[in-house]
Amino acid sequence: ADAEATAVLREKWDSGEVGAFDCYIEAEDEEAEAAEVYKTDDDGTELLSVQASSNTLSLVLRDSGVMRFTKYVSAQAPGSRWDIAAEFEGTSVWDIL
Repeated sequence: ADAEATAVLREKWDSGEVGAFDCYIEAEDEEAEAAEVYKTDDDGTELLSVQASSNTLSLVLRDSGVMRFTKYVSAQAPGSRWDIAAEFEGTSVWDIL
């Protein structure tokens, strides 16, 4: 029963219908605000979406021209979402590691 309930919750999160996922998009205009770019995400600028997942660490290496935002969490979400975020700067992946 617990496995079935967990599968149902995971399916709801994975569908993307309740939001709460991180989206990485290409910023065509470096001066654009995140909200401005979000409004135009139908033009194919989305590079990656990372769905919410329990007890998961997601590492994303991105260029300076890539913006990150978290889509709103809907009232229909099966739970809350907690984030810890950090950014590191370097000229290559080896500078960060």
